Amino acid sequence: MTIADVKILVVAADRAIVDAAKAAFDPMGYQVVPASGISLGLFLAQKNLPDLILCQPRLAEGDGHSFLAEIKLDAELVPIPFVFIDFSDKSSTTDRDAAVTAGACKLTLLDEDGSLDAGELIPLIERRLLTRTKRQEFSPE
Repeated sequence: MTIADVKILVVAADRAIVDAAKAAFDPMGYQVVPASGISLGLFLAQKNLPDLILCQPRLAEGDGHSFLAEIKLDAELVPIPFVFIDFSDKSSTTDRDAAVTAGACKLTLLDEDGSLDAGELIPLIERRLLTRTKRQEFSPE
């Protein structure tokens, strides 16, 4: 496995969140896969089996909690760390508690300048890489 094999799915309605994730993870050689809503996010999660899912709480078609509930229904996706990501001025302690109660690993916030601190997410990715298994191949028969 190489660094380029690390995939991070970012499900966000706001392009600024996707851009912040790319700015944080591209220099590390990680692949950032953007999705704007639940349907596309679920499809890309199942297709790519990312090593981290970042999701904005408010999406164009629904919300992050609904997306997380869909992820939890797929046994292949359950082990993937799921983190809610939002702007620092739109979040509260209640949001953090709700995120963890819903099954997310945590809620992370963009800095005031709109940047993402990837350092706090690297341990989640590293743990995932240690436990990641190869997807079973199926024949079309």
